[in-house]
Amino acid sequence: MKSNKTIPITHLLTAIFAFTMFIGCGGGEEQPEEKPETELAEYFPQTFTDTDIERISDVQVYVGQSLYEYIDGGAELYHLYNFERVATANYKMGDHEIVMDIYQFDTPVNAYGLYSRVRPPAENIISLGVEGFKGVGSLEFVKGRYVLRFTGYDQSDQTQAMIDTMAQRMETVVPGIISKPDGFGLFPFQNMIGGTDVIHADSYLGHSFLSDVYERQYAFGGDTLILFYTDDSTGETYLLWAKEVEDTREDVDLS
Repeated sequence: MKSNKTIPITHLLTAIFAFTMFIGCGGGEEQPEEKPETELAEYFPQTFTDTDIERISDVQVYVGQSLYEYIDGGAELYHLYNFERVATANYKMGDHEIVMDIYQFDTPVNAYGLYSRVRPPAENIISLGVEGFKGVGSLEFVKGRYVLRFTGYDQSDQTQAMIDTMAQRMETVVPGIISKPDGFGLFPFQNMIGGTDVIHADSYLGHSFLSDVYERQYAFGGDTLILFYTDDSTGETYLLWAKEVEDTREDVDLS
């Protein structure tokens, strides 16, 4: 018979944050990648060599606050990660058409952060750039300070093949590192759940003092454990968290 165990939430939260503090003080900051001089529009070929894929529109570029004109209703999240600009164009092969978007951020860390926030749970993770995922008639990956998104107008096999070809070609075109931000190197690997590395720009767990938080999930039997890390070289975040724990008097049933 499975036993029930109840522990004070103050003990649970303190234990989690002890991990956060330990690795937070020793991680250091990742250096921003040197920004290339190439304009985003120059990454959009008129045709893809040895294919029938051709661009059928001009390249449109949206800079800074003008992102609202392109993705009205979702731009706030992008700006949390220091979005700079996006370029977009339509491509066609026969009767199949897709949209290719290239989003540019100020650093590779923020590019991965945005990517990690828009990645659906349990999505089909692929090895492209740093990481990518495939949906039905869509594909997205992050490389350096760029997030590339491919969206088909239909969900046919032909459209998916067109997307795959374009994504593989574009991975060799856009510059940038193909490793995750250094903060994830501080986490243990055993029992980690793939595709759960996330960077939260602000208000992690609803707390305004928890920003730039790295998160990873782990599987233990039938349970999922979430570990997180944030830099706290001054100790100020720990004091705020300790006060939050002190103010919390509820118990957690871990049955």
